[in-house]
Amino acid sequence: MCPLILKDVLGEAPLHKAAKVGSLECLSLLVASDAQIDLCNKNGQTAEDLAWSCGFPECAKFLTTIKCMQTIKSSEQSDGDHCVPVFRQKRSFGSTENTNGKRRCWIISSLIF
Repeated sequence: MCPLILKDVLGEAPLHKAAKVGSLECLSLLVASDAQIDLCNKNGQTAEDLAWSCGFPECAKFLTTIKCMQTIKSSEQSDGDHCVPVFRQKRSFGSTENTNGKRRCWIISSLIF
């Protein structure tokens, strides 16, 4: 089983945990690693639902955007005659050390048409 879809006793995957604490950085890395964004916990909540309910609208909007992009991509694959432009992303990963000695991951995305 892929570690990105392992769930705890609450039925929460790493994506749920990142959304609950408002970590856009972690959400970005998990999504870039193909984490499933539509997984529900035992209460039937997705990571997007948790981000909204925990007061992290930036994270919720990010997940909403990713969900929409995946829906468009999925509909394009199922309907070969329908052509909708999809944005591809170039990503650059790396890390830096902040002032308290902890390493912080970063992701840079640029849209390509």
